[in-house]
Formats: sequence, structure tokens, C-alpha cells
Amino acid sequence: MGTHEATPHTLSGATYPPSLQELALSLPELLQLYPHLTSVAVGAFVFSTPSSSSSSSSSSSSSSSSSSLLLIRRALTEPAFPGRWEVPGGGVEAPPQDPTLLDAVVREVKEETGLTVTNISRCYGWVEFQGRDGRVWRKWNFEVEVEVAEPRSVVVVVVDPLEHDAWRWVDGEGALEAAGLEITVGQREAILEAFRIRREEGEAGHAEAISAV
Repeated sequence: MGTHEATPHTLSGATYPPSLQELALSLPELLQLYPHLTSVAVGAFVFSTPSSSSSSSSSSSSSSSSSSLLLIRRALTEPAFPGRWEVPGGGVEAPPQDPTLLDAVVREVKEETGLTVTNISRCYGWVEFQGRDGRVWRKWNFEVEVEVAEPRSVVVVVVDPLEHDAWRWVDGEGALEAAGLEITVGQREAILEAFRIRREEGEAGHAEAISAV
């Protein structure tokens, strides 16, 4: 009788693949591993499921599809990048607030959207940049799956008005450009890269299905 290794998970219960185990490190551990860094951040890419829809009485919204990405807009009172659209995310804190980098992903999504991350499916990589105060940041970007409300499988987004004042689903690269949203250069590049990866995976899967017929 074979044995099965338990699926890795954060302290909050979100699962993740073994390939992300190397990122299950605390902020002090990361800063020790990468001594040139002074701060660490995460970004969370929430793509809607085919059956998901969006609704909110206090936020802007649009219909969603399986390729739709959730974006939130920074409040105009925010000192940094007010009115800019972004994916959920933020700075990683030291334990006990964030036991690991992956726990920070779960926390940031919950705080900024009210959504509960059930699975961190993959990492899109990282970017490094220098903040206006001179600190050197590394930001890891992850794709996540979130809990949906039953029985209609609805993704219910609730933003904190002190940090973000609107949210919407954006369906692919073309829709992102057509919407004319104010987004920082780095965030736009990360979003377009995520759309590209998913589009190419979809095309590869479609070609494989056709060849199997």
C-alpha cells in the first residue's frame, strides 16, 4: 500500500504545490537569504472561474470569464500611486503576522478584497525595484484560487475604502488596453505577462486536444 505525502498548506489552510515549498520562508529568513534586500512584497493574481460572476453594491464591476483578472483601484487618499489600478498585494510582515511569504499572500488578499485564498497555484516570478525612500524591494507574484459563495458560485469582492475605492474584472490583454486604466509601468508589465502565459497555455491545450481527435 503506497504512501502519499500531505499537500503543503499555509497556517491559514491554503494549499500550494510542492514546487512553492522553497518560498515558505519568513521575512527574516528571506532577508538573510537575500542580504541586498531591505523589504519584500507579494502580488496576488485572482482569475475568475468560468461560473463566477461579480457583484457589489459599493464597487464598480464588470462581467467576468475564465480569463478575467481581478483589479482594485488605490484610493485617491493613498500617499503612493493614488487612483492607480493593481492586483491585490502588499508588503510582507515578520512573524507572527506573516509566518511565511505564502501566508502574506493569503493575508493581503483577505485584507484588500475580503476573499479567502484556498490555493496558491503558482508563482509568476519576481521583480526587484528601489522605492522612493531608497529601500530595495523584491516582489513575488502568485496566481491564487479563492473561495466562492454558494450556490451560485459568485466571487464577492469587498474592498477597504481607506485603501481601495473600486474593483473590476479585466478580460485579457486587449480589454486591459481598451479600458485605459491608470496602472504603473511595472504593474502593467506583470499583468500582461500573466495574461500571456495563460493565453499560451490555453492555445497549447487546444492544439493538444485537436491532435488527439
